[in-house]
Amino acid sequence: MTPRDFERLLAEALKTLDPGDRERFEGLVRNEPTYRDRLLDLASIPSQVAVDLVLPDREGWANSLRNVRNGLAHGLARDIGELEELHQLFLRTKYLLYLVIMAEMGLSGSVQERCIRNNAPLMHLNNAG
Repeated sequence: MTPRDFERLLAEALKTLDPGDRERFEGLVRNEPTYRDRLLDLASIPSQVAVDLVLPDREGWANSLRNVRNGLAHGLARDIGELEELHQLFLRTKYLLYLVIMAEMGLSGSVQERCIRNNAPLMHLNNAG
């Protein structure tokens, strides 16, 4: 909805809450998709077969990437995971972006899938997600 309509509806809803709940509720409601939602939307663009090769666990990937992003953005870098896990997350995200670019260029799903299957560096990706 438009920002103006959202602000009006939020203000009306907040009037009904006591001050403590109002502050907590205000921080939870937003008029835009979350970072995690945007990641999952991105994964919906290319061939889903190709995406499955790169992201066997999309939810896990999106949650992990969101957690790393939040950890870095909020100074919690010590809590973002082991180096190998971060490297796997980076590779999966990189290959997903390659697929998105291929899809946006109009390359067929079979071409996207073949590119992923024939990509030797991808072979060291584990199936943990």
